[in-house]
Amino acid sequence: MEDRWLGGICSGIAIYMDWDVSLIRVACIILSLVSFFITIPAYFAAWIIIPGAKTEEDKKRMRGNFNK
Repeated sequence: MEDRWLGGICSGIAIYMDWDVSLIRVACIILSLVSFFITIPAYFAAWIIIPGAKTEEDKKRMRGNFNK
């Protein structure tokens, strides 16, 4: 939630996969230019469906740290 631009989908994917968020954002932009009719609706669907990490426990779970 700290590094979000539009919904935080790219940031959340980058954190979950332990990748650089800039690479995910560039890939999302390239995909939206190539296949606009698939990428943009999929992004907004993910924005609606995927819950945000609001608590500290949610943030740990998002990073793969399941220990309390």
